[in-house]
Amino acid sequence: IENCPELQSLSKFALPSSLSELFIKDCRNLQSLPVKGMPSSLSELYINDCPLLTPLLEFDKGEYWPNIAQFPIIDIDKECL
Repeated sequence: IENCPELQSLSKFALPSSLSELFIKDCRNLQSLPVKGMPSSLSELYINDCPLLTPLLEFDKGEYWPNIAQFPIIDIDKECL
C-alpha cells in the first residue's frame, strides 16, 4: 500500500488471511491498523512515512507494540526493530 494520502485506517477484512508481508509507505493520514486482526501468516511488517502511525508502533512504548512484537521482521521508518 503506497502513496494513499487519504487513507486513515485499514480494516482487518482488507488483509488476506494468507498475507505474509505487509508494506505501507507514504500514507500520511493513516492512523490505525487492525493489529488485533492481523493475519497469523504475517511475518514481515514494513511501514515508512506514515507519521500518525509511527508513534503507535514504537518499540516497547507504542500502543500497538504488544500486538506486533511477535512478527519476525518489523521495519518502521527504515529502522529494524
